Amino acid sequence: AQYKVYIIDEVHMLSTGAFNALLKTLEEPPANVIFILATTEPHKIPATIISRTQRFDFKRISRQSIEDRMAFILDQDGIEFENGALAVIARAANGGMRDALSLLDQVISFSDGTLSLETSRLVTGALSEEQLVEYTEALANGQVTAALDHLHALMAGGQDAARFVEEQLVFVRDLMIAKETKADTADLTQRYDEAFYSLAKTIDVNVLYKMMKVFRETQAEIRFSLQPTIYLEVATVQVASQIGGQAAVGQSGNQQVVANQEGDHVLPTQVSQALAVLQEQVANLTAQVQNGSKEPAKPAPSKPAKRSG
Repeated sequence: AQYKVYIIDEVHMLSTGAFNALLKTLEEPPANVIFILATTEPHKIPATIISRTQRFDFKRISRQSIEDRMAFILDQDGIEFENGALAVIARAANGGMRDALSLLDQVISFSDGTLSLETSRLVTGALSEEQLVEYTEALANGQVTAALDHLHALMAGGQDAARFVEEQLVFVRDLMIAKETKADTADLTQRYDEAFYSLAKTIDVNVLYKMMKVFRETQAEIRFSLQPTIYLEVATVQVASQIGGQAAVGQSGNQQVVANQEGDHVLPTQVSQALAVLQEQVANLTAQVQNGSKEPAKPAPSKPAKRSG
């Protein structure tokens, strides 16, 4: 060939010494040599390297383009697929064709002749629309018990906590887009059934904003946690008890009672106590990570109250 091409992938992983050694070659490259430096984190590349190269920023591939390409590949191989199966893979690939094809290979290996929607969700860890709708409805209606039950069922089924929060954020985003812009399928991250659009019509947009805020904060908190489910429980109780639904508040003697839409009667003190216990567990875990200790942080012993007189 007329040229020799050297491709250095993930070039930001090079050490300072390696960059300095490469710099001399980049300053006076041979006429027949081309270097291609590939990275997903260009801000980590030294300025001396960047100043001696041409920069090309590649954009993410659209979900529809990824889906169309996978459909073409499957048609060429004579593999049948269900509606929506490729959309789940394309969304999980997040704009990367290589990741999409890798996931597609995994789904094919788990499939029995036909690429099913359920297998795509199993491999990518995506939640079903029914699960997302049920959990979000419970939050919006202030149904603390139901929301926690849905959460625990998902976690018991092997759902990853970080992936769950990501899925919930995307779902809330789609609800806001569908509610505020009357968007069609092209503007949403996946194709939804009628239950999604019914929820988008009835849910209050302010509740969606607050859900987004709480789950975004939770996403940052669980990154380095050893027990991320506790943070999800705190977020669930916080959303469902404080911002979900329009609870009817009445007085029963000297005690205030809140009736939620499930027909249950929940005392604010009980909700507060449950939230306080969860927050204390979160604080202990945070202290454990900061102190670098494997033992959970122990609460300080309470001092006996002094009697007056």
